[in-house]
Amino acid sequence: MAMTTLVPLGYIDKLCVAGTRAPWASGAPTWRLLVRGALDEASLRAATAWVLARYPLCASRVVSDGGSLERGRCFAWALDDAPDVDAAFGVEDLREVGAPARAAVEQRLADRFLDLAAGYPLRVTWVRLPPDGAVERSALYVQQHHALADGRAFLELLRDFVAALDGARRGVPATRPAPAPRQRELSVLAARGPALAAAFVRAVAQSLYAGARDALAPPTPLRCNVGDDYTGPNRTRSLSLPAARLERWRGARASHGLSTNDVLLGALAAALGRWSARHGHPPRRTRLFAIVDTRPRGAAFESFANHLSSYLVGAELRGAPKVLDVAASLGRQIAAQSRRHVAHEKLLVEAPLALASPIGWLRHIVFTRPRLVANHVFSNLIPLGTSERWRGEGFEVEALRVTTPCTPPQGMNTTVVRYGGELCFNFNHKGSVVDDALAGDFAATFEEALAEADAALARALPSAT
Repeated sequence: MAMTTLVPLGYIDKLCVAGTRAPWASGAPTWRLLVRGALDEASLRAATAWVLARYPLCASRVVSDGGSLERGRCFAWALDDAPDVDAAFGVEDLREVGAPARAAVEQRLADRFLDLAAGYPLRVTWVRLPPDGAVERSALYVQQHHALADGRAFLELLRDFVAALDGARRGVPATRPAPAPRQRELSVLAARGPALAAAFVRAVAQSLYAGARDALAPPTPLRCNVGDDYTGPNRTRSLSLPAARLERWRGARASHGLSTNDVLLGALAAALGRWSARHGHPPRRTRLFAIVDTRPRGAAFESFANHLSSYLVGAELRGAPKVLDVAASLGRQIAAQSRRHVAHEKLLVEAPLALASPIGWLRHIVFTRPRLVANHVFSNLIPLGTSERWRGEGFEVEALRVTTPCTPPQGMNTTVVRYGGELCFNFNHKGSVVDDALAGDFAATFEEALAEADAALARALPSAT
């Protein structure tokens, strides 16, 4: 490949590279678009080529000043000036094989390791499935390394991919798109001058406080934090809910002072404590790591990148507290951190530190001596996604799922995607730490916690007259 253009990695990008280790820790979520209707290879290849032109980092590899991904401090994407569709696109024809063979192929795709030094950080695989009567069925497995971009940015890529596929199916000549913009992490900060200096001082104080707290009062392991064998498969237990269910809460939430996100988080945390206690690890000191989008709200901000930070909140789960009580406690903590702009200001300390750190040290922290800072990691529970259904000439995307790999000491994480009128909770788990039976029991416990929230909120609704 002729590599001429270098684009520096951001801070989250570098952390995602550090969280990559062959053969089992790829750091690469796999999106699955379940498609009903006719597709063809030529159109899919054309759509893939369009995406590589629109998102040039998807046709690149990672290089460093140390000569390999094991050394160095400065890392960059080396763009391929002549993207190779064959390096990003593949086909699996499973129409004539049985269910066990299909499951094996699908697992192989979810576990596929993306070597950032040798290949592209994006892979699109068309999986042809047995038809439903006369209707063709297939799945598009779109695997992205997380160093490329966060979920919100990648959903835009998927939407663009479907639109390009529709155009190719209809025979519309594709025009070369303008490359998607990419902005740095700290560009989300509005403060300048003295206000920025004050924010830095607050961020340093917050960082010192958090470090002391983690050293003196670390969280105690839950069932999903037990075990050090992360060689197992990347698995997902999905739970779909109609979005209308959340709308039923709207009239009752105000009386409790809760947001929809608070209720969902309360149900998730309560379920986590009850599930862990049932499996021999009762909760004591519990902390949750909430990943949040740092993009400016209500502003035009386009960036195909990782714009993420986090809230770290404590959860009192001993004695199986009520879901709405847990929701209220966590909601107050997140609201307080939001008012203080903790998620944004901490970038002032974390970004320079991570960018200056040797990759070997970061990998030592992730893989060799992982420290339990939080018991469970989850994305914003007000989900990423779209209320529309993607469709094109002769096909429709029926469902959207994602498998996000786990890294030590998190044997399970949670992501939520909204598609059409459905919310899909993806309980991702490392099969060697949390097996399918345990993940299924957690999903059932979460459903029970949601039912408890439903009942409690229903009691707050005014009686019909």
